[in-house]
Amino acid sequence: MSKKNGNYDLAFKYLKQSISLDSNNCRAYAELGNVFAMSGDYNNALINYNRSISLDKTNPYPYNSKGALYYQFSNVDSLAILNFNKALSLIKQTY
Repeated sequence: MSKKNGNYDLAFKYLKQSISLDSNNCRAYAELGNVFAMSGDYNNALINYNRSISLDKTNPYPYNSKGALYYQFSNVDSLAILNFNKALSLIKQTY
């Protein structure tokens, strides 16, 4: 994917296009959050992770991404742990 090469503009373009075609695409919002996080825009990363979660509360991946964001860039470790635990519990329910 484009974001792995640091081509955030191209990743943004494709993900926003995906969302414009399906505004309920929770995975696209989670991926958009990842691109925002990698580009240093942590506020928009959280907004997109939260949007993804609001569309599918059973998907563990945006919870995990939120946990990583809080762990790396926040002094609020309890929020990181809360999100990691939620992701883990959802994964356990799946398997």
